[in-house]
Amino acid sequence: SAEMLRFSRDETVAFFDHARDLVVRPDELDSIFRRTEGWPAALQLFRLSLNRRNVRSTLEREISDQPRELAEYLTENVLALQSPDVQDFLLRTALLPRLSAPLCKAVTGLDNAQALLEQLERNGLFLRALDVDLQRLVHEDMRDAFAAYPALWGLSAPDSNIDHRRVPNIETFLTRRNARLPASDNPADYKPGPEFTVKWSWRPGDIVAWNLKGSSGGTLAHIGVVTGEIGPSGAPMVVHNIGSGPMLEDVLFDWPMTGRFRLPDEFFSASRSCRSPRDVNCVYNDGSAPNARRQQ
Repeated sequence: SAEMLRFSRDETVAFFDHARDLVVRPDELDSIFRRTEGWPAALQLFRLSLNRRNVRSTLEREISDQPRELAEYLTENVLALQSPDVQDFLLRTALLPRLSAPLCKAVTGLDNAQALLEQLERNGLFLRALDVDLQRLVHEDMRDAFAAYPALWGLSAPDSNIDHRRVPNIETFLTRRNARLPASDNPADYKPGPEFTVKWSWRPGDIVAWNLKGSSGGTLAHIGVVTGEIGPSGAPMVVHNIGSGPMLEDVLFDWPMTGRFRLPDEFFSASRSCRSPRDVNCVYNDGSAPNARRQQ
């Protein structure tokens, strides 16, 4: 329920205890808790703006705020504490529902858009990083280059509900992102030696695709992610879901590999997006926090 999203008073105290360079008196905490009713977004705005004298002075008197009025007041004070370049960046990108480095660079012309996004996220300034959305990325790539993908299901157009769940599509997407690495079913090929290269090593996060039917004929595609844990066989263990939920197993070389992939770090920085600053007021629309996972 919506009530479960609110902080208790003890949780509010713990929240401000973790704030760096900020000392809040018990009576101030009482006032903040009463005025915000424990809603995390409002608590975050107070945490960011308490260094302004006018904001802290309001804690000394009882004020009956409407939620949106409080949010707007605190947001203005948080923005006033930011440097001119950060204020300009937030202003120019305010209309974007999601922020990514390439999109922000296109809108602002700034080459340091990625660094600014990371700074804003690190400082808790309205943004929250979202996970890489594989469903969206595969669908968008299939929409733009449908003919490059396997024609195995008799489709004439992408299907965003299922495309990202089909292993051959994922293999194609990763290959188009230059993520494919050499693959071998011989464990010895991956051990350091005279011809050892980074490409022939295993790294946690590597993606592996197999044909579960092996040499028996036919194809049953499967996929898993390599972990940093070494199994009894001496090979890295794999997280995969073969119908019984996610499992961690020592199965890396149990089936013939059809692909091995490693996404470069820049893929994640380019694909990650952040929630826009304009969403900060939306948490008060009905007293709850829609998309709470994505909002401060």
